[in-house]
This record gives sequence, C-alpha cells and structure tokens, in this order.
Amino acid sequence: VVQESDFSQAEELLVQYGYKPHPNNHAEDIRQAQYKKPNTLLCIDLHYAFSPKNHFISVDSVLFWDNLRTIALANQEISIFTPEYMVIYLCLEGAKEHWRTLNRICDLSELIVAHGLDWTKLLQAAKNIERQIIVYLGLYLAHTLLNMPIPDHVWQEIESALKIKPSKQDICNFL
Repeated sequence: VVQESDFSQAEELLVQYGYKPHPNNHAEDIRQAQYKKPNTLLCIDLHYAFSPKNHFISVDSVLFWDNLRTIALANQEISIFTPEYMVIYLCLEGAKEHWRTLNRICDLSELIVAHGLDWTKLLQAAKNIERQIIVYLGLYLAHTLLNMPIPDHVWQEIESALKIKPSKQDICNFL
C-alpha cells in the first residue's frame, strides 16, 4: 500500500526490478495493480486505496497514513501502519474477499498475538472509520477458529454487536 501520489513511482520501480504488469491492470477503477516477476512465484499487488471505487468497505485512508510507525528493515528505515491500523487493514482485506481463505484469518491472529494491541485505540479507530462491524467480524473469526485471545470487555462488545454469529463448524464448512 502506497500513497496515491507515490503510485506511479512505485510502478516504475517494480518494472525496473524486472516485474511485469498484469495485462488487466486498470488502476484508475480498482486503485491497484498487479505485478509478477517472470520465472518466479513473486507477485505484488500494489494498492493506493484499500478497495475499488464505490466498494462497500471503501474508507478514507488518511487516518491510516496519520498512524504510522518506523521500523528498520534491511538497513533501511521504513514506515508501516501501527498494529491497530494493520488489524483494521487486514479486516478490510478479509471482508473485501468475503473471508474466503484461512490465511487472512491466520495473518490477523498472528499479528495480534505477536504485537499485542491497544484495544481501546483499535476499537476507537474502527469506529472513526465507521467500519467497526468489519473489525468485529475479523476478530470473531480469529477467536472462534484459532482461539486468538481477546480481552473479555472486547469480546462482550463483539458478541453484542454481531447479529449473526456463525458456529465454528459453519465457518469451517464455508472455508
């Protein structure tokens, strides 16, 4: 995910490093582009927005860009989303794909277990972008399928907010 102003430059860099654009790239409509490195399994989905235009999970990404932290990676300082905003991002991605694959739920669970969260900040951020039900569903799936720990007060909020709570067996059958 890059800022829209950096999208063209990011595309140019991918091409410089030998990646080929997917023939059906239409970045203006879907606000992303796919690139594949020939003769490898390497693929990159380059996004400048979290969803296609007019999609049900569409959100303003400004809050995400205002909540970055810096880490060292390969002797470089890079900016990434805070864990709370990464949880929201993963939930948005899962919802966009209708939670069709277990890897999205595993990614969410592993992020939370590895980093711990400021749960108050997470829930407030989800409310600020008016997508808390999407976050609640992601947390519900991770807790139900993978026993990911959730504080009692957060679990109670999820339980009261979700009108439909599929069973573990229903979720497994769907996946």
